[in-house]
Amino acid sequence: MKKIISVLLALVLTLSVFGICAAAADEGFKAYVATDTHYQKIESVTPDGNLYHPHGSLGKLDAVSPQILRQFLAEAAESDADYVFISGDITDKHSFSDAQAVAGMFAAFEEETGKQIFVINGNHDVVTQGEASKSDVDINTFKGLYHSFGYDEALAVDENSCSYVADLKNGYRLLAVDSCEYGAAGHGMLSEKLLSWIEVQVEAAKADGKKLVAMMHHNMMDHFTMEGRLFEAFVLKNGEEVCKKFSEWGIRAVFTGHFHASDVAVYEGKTNVYEIETTSLICYPLAYREATFTDDAIELKRHIISRVNLSDAPDGYLPEQIAMMSADLNTYAAGAMRDAVPGYVASFLSAQKVISLLKLDADSDAAKAVERLVPAVLADFEKPIYGEGDTVETMAKAAGIELPASGYPTVNDLITVFIAAHAKGDENFDKNSVEVRLLIGAMMAIFAGETENESASVKDTLTDSFFSAAGLKGLSGVTGLADLGNLAGDTDPVGAVTDLLLDVALEGVTVDKAPADNDVTLPGYANTSEDGVVLSFLRKLFDFFKKFIRFLTILFADRITQLEEIGLPKLG
Repeated sequence: MKKIISVLLALVLTLSVFGICAAAADEGFKAYVATDTHYQKIESVTPDGNLYHPHGSLGKLDAVSPQILRQFLAEAAESDADYVFISGDITDKHSFSDAQAVAGMFAAFEEETGKQIFVINGNHDVVTQGEASKSDVDINTFKGLYHSFGYDEALAVDENSCSYVADLKNGYRLLAVDSCEYGAAGHGMLSEKLLSWIEVQVEAAKADGKKLVAMMHHNMMDHFTMEGRLFEAFVLKNGEEVCKKFSEWGIRAVFTGHFHASDVAVYEGKTNVYEIETTSLICYPLAYREATFTDDAIELKRHIISRVNLSDAPDGYLPEQIAMMSADLNTYAAGAMRDAVPGYVASFLSAQKVISLLKLDADSDAAKAVERLVPAVLADFEKPIYGEGDTVETMAKAAGIELPASGYPTVNDLITVFIAAHAKGDENFDKNSVEVRLLIGAMMAIFAGETENESASVKDTLTDSFFSAAGLKGLSGVTGLADLGNLAGDTDPVGAVTDLLLDVALEGVTVDKAPADNDVTLPGYANTSEDGVVLSFLRKLFDFFKKFIRFLTILFADRITQLEEIGLPKLG
């Protein structure tokens, strides 16, 4: 019996140690995560009467980027976050002086708060093509300027990129990856050499018992179907390979930016990899993330910046602009986004880009038609949707399309709604919603109206090329609205095209694909049940001892009672 009691005491002590270890591991850490801060110091602006000028691409509030970044840091300072992560495009024009200014802000933050900032570069932070001048930032300059924000703490730094690894609290380790493809402006790719370096860090983390949390600038995976084909500069060229490797390596969480949208996507594999994309801090909705890690869960919360201190805003702003920004910066940012949409759409729908996307021969009649059509289509986007005369509704009626009633003035206003919804995250426009049916119907009406005088062969080529680019190659020969209606088995061509595009080619564009994007709880690093992977050895051993001791408690109830009387704590 003494031997049994000795075994019980040993098990109790072991269980207590496991309990302490499990509790320590479960503490995890909390980080405030921002990206695409696009800092640039602008001394003055030139107003032109437009209340939303000046702004950058897609409504970036460039001129007040320093004020927005300071507000973010102030909110991080007041929080209980342990760390701040910034996943690239810290500055806007790889400017040495801008990077130096940001580094000074970060240093002051760390000194005042004791919180650690970790950064990684984006394509705007470093020169990715050609030679860097003295006023530019290259890889080595980036590491030097931001040495206090990850590199001084690093366990290893890749000599060929800005990548590094650094320890976090309670068994976690940060893998910061330079995802820029050098020699290709804006594009991303992890070279074989970099992947080999990462694999070494993965093995080191396993040997040290650390869980790797990753951060990079570019998206690893599509956040909606066809993202990589439509926006090829935003998704890693070898994203599928990288996702597979990260899954095999057990890297569950990856923070990214670049696309200026808040979206969580999942790669399902040996370990499910969750890419947590965050929108630009200086674009609507001016959001950042709070990420809390425990072994069981990764909890994400969204925070939005609504106002900033504009006492040192650039000279030249109109009093009305300052008043609007002071009252609600988020609403002002939404207006700037709408003001920027025509230029953004024009840059995306350039004739050359459409020709490339449709894979047309540059000398073909279809390509020449695209060159004629694109300017006309862009002009149609600014026409009134409703009414008689030169409107989209008139074009729709001529094509036999009925547009749903709405309050949207122009197609660009409608496009803004979808861009803003994706930027904000958790978008939810059902395919039968007014917005979706109006957008698809308007696009079809514009296409029908502008191609009215094109030859049948050009129309056939453009239609077939579009379906092929959308991954709908089986629709070869579907050349008109009537054909689409017959294909869908109904008399609603708008509904037919909507079903084809949203259900097959553009899934996730109007209705967000699971998981949720903003306030959401994802599985933690010890929670692997949904991956088909066994629980950690320690957790299984812990559960075994609990069950075993309960069995012994029942078997030797009398002896256990005696032990409790002399001060042994109750078990189970």
